[in-house]
Amino acid sequence: MPNLVKMLVNVKGSTLTIRTPSLIAGTGGDVTAVIKFADPPLFGAQPMKRFVIEREMPGVGKLTSAELQSASQNSCDVLRGLGTDIQWEHSYVTGDHIYCVYLGENEEIIREHARRAGFPATAVKEVLRIIDPMTSVNPMA
Repeated sequence: MPNLVKMLVNVKGSTLTIRTPSLIAGTGGDVTAVIKFADPPLFGAQPMKRFVIEREMPGVGKLTSAELQSASQNSCDVLRGLGTDIQWEHSYVTGDHIYCVYLGENEEIIREHARRAGFPATAVKEVLRIIDPMTSVNPMA
């Protein structure tokens, strides 16, 4: 079985830091790689904001795969018409709600997508930070 290496990864601005703890690295000390990206990234492009959209849709969890596929196709058609200022990452379907994660320039384009697609946008919230299990062990987070 191959050795598994646990790495701590952190991104701040245009810097990516990867740290491997010494117990795993076997070097007597931490191994750290720091990568700096051009600032601003992608030839002047600014990173888009991430939003979570709550869509109150009673009974949505009972839709068939074909119905969800149709709704997804409709969403993608509208996204193509809106251009590159908005991207759909993924959505979570529950009994009476869909929670969608989008990248967008601003809240207005997120709401415009919902309006054109015919979907409710019960609440639109900008994501300020992301935490996960690595946050508990990464002092750089």
